[in-house]
Amino acid sequence: MRVFIAALLPAEVTGYIGSYVDSIRHLWEGVRWERPERFHITLKFLGDIDKDAAGGIIGVVESSSESVCAFDMSFEKMGGFPNLKNPRVIYVGMKNNDALSAFHEEIEGKLEGMGYPREERSFTPHVTVGRVRGRARLMGSLPYLQSIDFRISSIGVIKSVLSTGGSEYTPIGVFNI
Repeated sequence: MRVFIAALLPAEVTGYIGSYVDSIRHLWEGVRWERPERFHITLKFLGDIDKDAAGGIIGVVESSSESVCAFDMSFEKMGGFPNLKNPRVIYVGMKNNDALSAFHEEIEGKLEGMGYPREERSFTPHVTVGRVRGRARLMGSLPYLQSIDFRISSIGVIKSVLSTGGSEYTPIGVFNI
């Protein structure tokens, strides 16, 4: 079973990002855009795990969620990995939130103790909005992304099933913070 842990976005935020993405689609070639219902901030991608391990992972997220309050967030910029000039991933970046970073680090530490390796890259809170196969081309300037403030109040353990139409996400544990 393929699993990741995510900070779940309020519906008004996914709608806002979705509207922005709709406004920039025509400016890009070679991008497969994500659907708004799949927008989230990945805290930890675990990949394929043994089905029996899911309970332990859910327990880690549940216990960690009990000790935090909702995260106040806002957008910072449009970006790309490795960069926006030659992206593999196009994203909406979030302003740094020390509490979210500490929560991410706590999850990393607890899961490392269960045998899941730490992510080697630094944590960059973001919402993936597009993926590139081959080479993408931006044909014009991106419009300004107005930053809005919002609150993240749910953390999810999500099962991801790959299909020809993209991944299908199913929550297997959601915790309010």
